[in-house]
Amino acid sequence: MEEVFYIGLSFFKNIGVINFHKILNEFRDLKTFFSLDYEDIEYLGFIDRGDWERKNNYLEQAEVILNQSKKDDIKILLYKDDLYPEILKSIYDPPPFLFYKGDINLLNNEKLIAVVGTRKPTFYGEKVTSFLVKQMVENNIVIVSGLALGIDSIAHKKAIENKGKTIAVLGSGVGVVYPSSNKKLYEDILKNKGLIISEFLPYQKPIPANFPRRNRIISGISKGVVLVESKEKGGGMITVNYALEQGREVFVVPGSIFSEYSKGPNILISMGAIPIVDGVNDILREFNWDKNELFKQEDKKIDLTDEEKI
Repeated sequence: MEEVFYIGLSFFKNIGVINFHKILNEFRDLKTFFSLDYEDIEYLGFIDRGDWERKNNYLEQAEVILNQSKKDDIKILLYKDDLYPEILKSIYDPPPFLFYKGDINLLNNEKLIAVVGTRKPTFYGEKVTSFLVKQMVENNIVIVSGLALGIDSIAHKKAIENKGKTIAVLGSGVGVVYPSSNKKLYEDILKNKGLIISEFLPYQKPIPANFPRRNRIISGISKGVVLVESKEKGGGMITVNYALEQGREVFVVPGSIFSEYSKGPNILISMGAIPIVDGVNDILREFNWDKNELFKQEDKKIDLTDEEKI
């Protein structure tokens, strides 16, 4: 089981995402890597001898995690696997593995758009999110977000209510629901054949540092990011910054100049982000995606007789 070596490697204290990929590029076969003596890998410069002497313990811990994950129907996707999305491989620091529950095939859908924003939306923000997500689902767009309170939760819920698909990227392990108040939403995503993913070990609890890392995956798997409401600084703006670094399209919802929750989007518009002024059409035009035939019909003006109107 190659998964054991991937997880075991993640326990080394000086091996983050970048050094993990250095090892993958250098050795390819992690089983062979773990069979080497310290003198064979010392030249890498970032593995401590004491750490290397504990490698068998790390592999044993990895086995325990994988066995428990199987019992909880949590699966793992490795960087080398065919289903690992190319769009995520293109970012600077793609996760070496993802744990997941649900339909992993959604990751390779052509139409993935992230919807993010403040945890404390205004009535305007809630209404816009509901409106946009409904239109996006009607055009077969998969909604990506972070299962946080506020805009994230609304985006997931509205995708489900409109019989669409949604992907939740967690800042905790897949086996940990955070915030706990979103337990039903978590379950509803899975019931409706959605997907829940995380780069963190399955039972790892969230810490503040996890969420920026989570945000780079939200933008990393998406073609574009829609920012609904955000203060000048916030999680939504962090996701947008990652999107810009990754070459993703950024769409923002304009808002009142008197609202602090529209400050982030309005600033981004002044910097060249694409304002959402025509609903989903702004997204469809940018990617040259065809409008759903049923959705097109809603735009048509149909002349009816008086009897038909009744």
